[in-house]
Amino acid sequence: MVVGPLVYVMDMTDRIISKLCPFIAGGIFIGSVYWTAVTYGAVTVMQVSLLSLLAFFSLGFCSDMAHFGMCKYARL
Repeated sequence: MVVGPLVYVMDMTDRIISKLCPFIAGGIFIGSVYWTAVTYGAVTVMQVSLLSLLAFFSLGFCSDMAHFGMCKYARL
C-alpha cells in the first residue's frame, strides 16, 4: 500500500516542524526586538539632529550670512 510511506513522510515532517518551531519563533522575537531598537535609535538621532538645526537657526548663528542670502531663517 501507498499509505505507509505517506504516513512516514508526514510523521517525519511533523517531528521536524515540532523541533524547528521554537527556534523560528525565537528568531522572530529577537528580530523584532532588534528592529524596534534600531528604529528607536534612528528616530532619536533624527530628532536630535532636527533640534540642533532648529537651535542653530533660531539662535541667529547664521546672521552673518544673511546679507549674502545664504540663511533665510536668520534674524536681521
